[in-house]
Amino acid sequence: MRIILSTIIILFIETSIYGQINYGIKSNLGISMIVQNYDNSSNAKTYIAPSGQIGAFSSLKIKNKSYIGLELLINQIEGREEIFYETSWSWPYNESIGDSKVKFYTHITYISIPTYYELKLNKLILNAGLQFSYCMLSSEKVKVTETVEWGTDTWEKTNKNLNIDKFNIGSRLGGAYVITSKFSIEGVCYYGLNNINSSNSTVKSKPLQITVGIRYKIK
Repeated sequence: MRIILSTIIILFIETSIYGQINYGIKSNLGISMIVQNYDNSSNAKTYIAPSGQIGAFSSLKIKNKSYIGLELLINQIEGREEIFYETSWSWPYNESIGDSKVKFYTHITYISIPTYYELKLNKLILNAGLQFSYCMLSSEKVKVTETVEWGTDTWEKTNKNLNIDKFNIGSRLGGAYVITSKFSIEGVCYYGLNNINSSNSTVKSKPLQITVGIRYKIK
């Protein structure tokens, strides 16, 4: 994966300097979630959270309406999750005395390199391809609320440098509409294909992100 990322970065720089391409900058905002696939739990819920990305893009013309697109992004993935547990008193009887709610607030900052085939139809642009990402920073706040018969207790902690797979690859679909010769608006959907959860093989975690934003063409 490192070799792939290094090769794509080199190609991005070389085509920007020597190739007959268009290039510019972009900024997107949207939503994301970390899709969790539990084997045995029906008490877990995942939620969307604010997300965004910023960076540069380029497109190299290969045919009349066909282009190869390449981007270099700082990409923020956010995740929210809640898990509910039943609190039991195990002696002398195994009976329920309350419940616990655990909330997870996950933050992952990636360097992402989308590469894709692009079709330009007048002002409408469609593209599809893959996105390669490397995790730069990660953290997670855990908040626990335990409610039992005699009261409620709450505590929280923050974990940094999560035990997740540093590399992520996924499918990417996008579209844009040209407003002027310099500005266009775009929408992008990304879904990770590999499980980023390295610490627990029974839970499969994959990032999902949908964003909209603005592209500014420099050349």
